[in-house]
Amino acid sequence: ADTVASGQKKWTDLIPYNAEEDYEEGTGIIAYNIQPEYPLKTLQEYAITYSDNIAKNMLYDTLGGDAKAKREMYQRYLHKTPSIEEPQFSSEDALVILQKLYTEKATKPDYQAIYDSMKQSVFHERMETPTTQGKVAHKIGDAYDFRHDVAIVYTNSPYVIAIFTDHSNYDTISNISKDIYEVLK
Repeated sequence: ADTVASGQKKWTDLIPYNAEEDYEEGTGIIAYNIQPEYPLKTLQEYAITYSDNIAKNMLYDTLGGDAKAKREMYQRYLHKTPSIEEPQFSSEDALVILQKLYTEKATKPDYQAIYDSMKQSVFHERMETPTTQGKVAHKIGDAYDFRHDVAIVYTNSPYVIAIFTDHSNYDTISNISKDIYEVLK
């Protein structure tokens, strides 16, 4: 979104699909109907709403590849220089980025679009529980035994929350989300 806002890219730019670099198993919808190219805006929406791994990889391609994109995001949003070639984001890092999204979405339409995609997530577990339904904008992530979810939750005092787990299940995140919501609603 910031790359588009700076004029370096346009939402209508067509990003080519490269099977060797972009294909990844897991969540998403591109794998079921691969096209030769996708508009940048579509990739952003798919990466968030469907947690599409291929869309994520294609977005990283537009920023110079996976490791370069992660380093750039680390520096831009966390104001840190990563100590390793390919930084890994912690739940604390996710909170910093979510807070920026939440506070700046009113003045940055592209951030509002990210938030709107998060509200449309097709994943109705984890942070989104029967108690929090309709009050959560979130983005999930899974890899191996890791289960994660980050969210902006609306109550009388909205809050951001990031839960990263290892060897856990979706119910663990749902129970934590529900308990925190009950206290803060």
